[in-house]
Amino acid sequence: MGHLPVLRRARDELARVAAEYAGAGSGLVSFGPVTHHLAAADAAIEAHASATGQ
Repeated sequence: MGHLPVLRRARDELARVAAEYAGAGSGLVSFGPVTHHLAAADAAIEAHASATGQ
């Protein structure tokens, strides 16, 4: 909430590794494909734009 610049920056950084899995390099922790997180960020950015008329 209210962190749109941070969300956009994180989305831009994640886009560089879209083909990877998010998590620790050891493989013990995984947050799934980065593409899922990119889709969630895109949806949040779009929802914000729709709500604010931007």
